[in-house]
Amino acid sequence: MHPTRRPGLTNLEKKMKHFLLPIGLAASILSAAEPTTPSLENTVGIGAGVGGQIYNGTFGEGTTLTARGLVRYHPLEWLGARLAWEYGNLSNGQEYSTQDLSQVSLDLVLQPQGRSMGGFRPYLASGVSYMFGTSTLENARGEAVQNKDLTGNLSIPVELGAEFLIDENWSIWGYAASYIHAQEWDRLDGERSGEGYFENRDDVYRVGLGATFRFGIRLDEDGDMVVDGLDKCPGTPAKVKVDLQGCPVDNDSDRVPDYMDKCPGTPKASNVDSLGCPLDADKDGVADYVDVCPKTPTGVLVDSRGCPLDADKDGVPDFQDKCGSTPAGVKVDARGCPADLDKDGVTDDKDACLGTRPGVKVDAKGCPLDQDKDGVVDDQDKCPGTKAGEKVDSVGCPLLVIEKGARLTLDGIVFKTGSAEIDSVSFPTLGRAAEALAKAPTVVVEIAGFTDNVGKDAANRNLSRQRAEAVRTYLVKLGAPKKSLTAKGYGAAEPVADNGTEAGRAQNRRIEFRVK
Repeated sequence: MHPTRRPGLTNLEKKMKHFLLPIGLAASILSAAEPTTPSLENTVGIGAGVGGQIYNGTFGEGTTLTARGLVRYHPLEWLGARLAWEYGNLSNGQEYSTQDLSQVSLDLVLQPQGRSMGGFRPYLASGVSYMFGTSTLENARGEAVQNKDLTGNLSIPVELGAEFLIDENWSIWGYAASYIHAQEWDRLDGERSGEGYFENRDDVYRVGLGATFRFGIRLDEDGDMVVDGLDKCPGTPAKVKVDLQGCPVDNDSDRVPDYMDKCPGTPKASNVDSLGCPLDADKDGVADYVDVCPKTPTGVLVDSRGCPLDADKDGVPDFQDKCGSTPAGVKVDARGCPADLDKDGVTDDKDACLGTRPGVKVDAKGCPLDQDKDGVVDDQDKCPGTKAGEKVDSVGCPLLVIEKGARLTLDGIVFKTGSAEIDSVSFPTLGRAAEALAKAPTVVVEIAGFTDNVGKDAANRNLSRQRAEAVRTYLVKLGAPKKSLTAKGYGAAEPVADNGTEAGRAQNRRIEFRVK
């Protein structure tokens, strides 16, 4: 009989993946279950389960069934001792097999508990394992060519698992285990396939699912007739009346047991002190369980409900009210003063123009100012200071009336210094001018340009002509009739203000419409 090459790790991994599917399914069920918190301390459990095992040795690998039985004792919540028995024969499906193979393990079980895990309890188990049974090798004719006694082979089991505690008595679990050989690495099949540990050893891997029934070691240390396993309040003083869970009776449900309660009969759900008397956290003389305003500052006068007094009934208590005599019905702000929602300085109860935009100056009635009395309020008036009685458009600028003989100065026409380039601030005025010209298509208008007296006359006349031409071109683009418009530059001629001042020179730099 010659050893065959053992299969590669890839095939073994595939097998293990199939075995791990039940454990993955069990973990999904456990994680979705409703969290519980049963205890393991001072319990004894008897369990059974089934699973699969993989033989991986000199003669290849094979998958067979296995059964498990166990007994566990937990002296501590996180630590237990376990005696486990595995039964199930190994086989590679051909020449190698075992008879009556079983394994007994004595293990320590580390099983942490977390508040967020509820009844879900992962664990790690390891100890020492002792094997029983025999193995057989057969030739091609099915004849046994080798029998080997496996009894006495020692190994160290390493097991990872997860247990879900359904209640105080029942749990379900899943596991995956392997074994570190303590002696005779190749004893399972008796054939050496190499000299090193990893080349020579015969491996067994197991996975499975099972259930455990658990019962407690029933003690009653505090003598309250409720065993410790069910006692939710261990250490209750002697002769104190307790309920079925071993906790002192609390008839008024104030979380202070009757034997300590100095104020029995407190309404349910009331906050009480350590003696069972109702709390008055804000020290206002009204117990918290009837106090509608439980955080009143110290020293503040309150009504029978424990709320601060509000003499003017404006919704702001007197100790915070900066305007303590507000008339009835007037809306107030957080300080108890009449509200001014538009922040214009006029309170809402006197404001005739509610909703004024922020920053707009208003009169005594809260309405926006119109200082030039042209019907357009100052914050919208593009031409403030319009002469009294002068007709204006929607933005407060004088209306341009194109009629024969008229001589109109276009206020607000600005050019870049020393050039004929129109500044963008001029566009609104030119737009209104174009609209006026479009309404009088039959008239002829001379666009006259003027400068101040700074510079040479010839240069000023040329610059004023260029500016007049620029205005004519822009108006035509806006739709003004081209044939009705001419342009002419007059330089510094015909001043309308004193060229000796900057303000006067600014007025003299102008554009006029001269209607023929």
